[in-house]
Amino acid sequence: MLTNIYHITYAPSTKAASLFFWGCNLNCKGCYCQRRVFSSMLGDCVGYNLQQPKMAIPPTQFLTYDQVMEILSRVELEEVTFEGQEASTFPFYGHLSEEISKRFASRNLLLTNGYELPDLRSTHKIGFGLKAVSDEIHRDYTGVSNARIIENLRKLYRSGKDLVIESVFIPGYIDLEETERIAEFISGIDKNLLYIILPYFQAGNNLWKRPTPDQMEQATNIAKRHLNRVLAFTGEEQLKYEVVSLFPDPVINEYLEDG
Repeated sequence: MLTNIYHITYAPSTKAASLFFWGCNLNCKGCYCQRRVFSSMLGDCVGYNLQQPKMAIPPTQFLTYDQVMEILSRVELEEVTFEGQEASTFPFYGHLSEEISKRFASRNLLLTNGYELPDLRSTHKIGFGLKAVSDEIHRDYTGVSNARIIENLRKLYRSGKDLVIESVFIPGYIDLEETERIAEFISGIDKNLLYIILPYFQAGNNLWKRPTPDQMEQATNIAKRHLNRVLAFTGEEQLKYEVVSLFPDPVINEYLEDG
């Protein structure tokens, strides 16, 4: 059976693998996959400079179910992350996560936009990407209403799943005002939920700028008015451990072209 998995990475020191899925049910204007389809954790080994925006070529090689399991069997595993564009679009997500959990005794993490909730019985933690609370902004950014997504977020919280909520800070668009709305909304569910604020990197044909460290600090302080646990990144953090590509191996520069 062919999957929509096109990339697998592995961190030897943490025994953690990431499966990257192609295909999404949202059409985000700032989707990072417009800029890069392979993991940013691989750094310069793919000849990619974050200061020089490029347009990424969509992947053309996809793994079968058996190939995914064979590749994962080559390494020691304690955690597997399901990410990429949107892992929940894979029709057999529940079966794959269950088989991985059984075979490797792994802790499974799903990064999702929350538009569709797959079978999560073998998913142990969820990183929920909430684009915006204001429906008008969400529609403009993704092409769809956030009503279904917000209901699914509430449903996940009620289920007792280990849950982290993330949003991307975009100066002049999803900015301080919207970040505070997101934090206030989350506090209405649980003030102790972890909220992670990520910086926007230029992607696609957008005029938005990458936020400065000072802007990220402002966003953090505003969110902390409402939540007890807030973490923000500037995009300048140094990777603390090695990440390698298990597929394709090696990742080659011809997957990218100048934008």
